[in-house]
Amino acid sequence: MRINHMKVRNDLSLFSIAAGISLGLTTIIGLPAGRYTLELDISLEILDVNQNIVEIYNGKGKQRAIIGAYYGYGENSAKEKCLYESMEMCLTQINEKVMRDFDRIEAKLIKIKKQFDLETSAPEE
Repeated sequence: MRINHMKVRNDLSLFSIAAGISLGLTTIIGLPAGRYTLELDISLEILDVNQNIVEIYNGKGKQRAIIGAYYGYGENSAKEKCLYESMEMCLTQINEKVMRDFDRIEAKLIKIKKQFDLETSAPEE
């Protein structure tokens, strides 16, 4: 499994600017302090016994979290939430694709394994 692309943004908004200018007073009265966004692209490679790629599956996820004092998340919690949920989204997409193609992948791998077994069990001259 490999992460192809990960884009992390801590978006500045009018609320973020107001929180900075007021030294956090706006977050005390309940306005959000910012928004954290994470975009993730993951690929899963299925390999045979010779380490050749049989199939590649991709999944994409995008999550946002509000950073706020009462109803949102802290900055670290927002990062964790976005990472966890976008990873879950990617893996769910990949799992659906693998399950859909399971019989075809299994047939390919069995065929390759039989060829590998024949090559390794052949008597040497």
